[in-house]
Amino acid sequence: MTLHVLQDKIKRQPDMYKPEFTKHFEIFQKKLADFKESPGKNDSHMDEYFKFMAHISGVYKEELAEYLTNELINLL
Repeated sequence: MTLHVLQDKIKRQPDMYKPEFTKHFEIFQKKLADFKESPGKNDSHMDEYFKFMAHISGVYKEELAEYLTNELINLL
């Protein structure tokens, strides 16, 4: 299942897809940590994960709000 399809399913049934969200959130955190270590390294999936997290941040506010805010501020 692509991130775009999962995003759509999460918006429709957030409780049902929480385990998948959790799995992809862990992947996103790892990819972000790798990016911080090597910002020049090209990761084509990082862009997809940023978009995915932005689109579902309204669904899982408690899980994402503080983390994404802090991480984005640190990246800038």
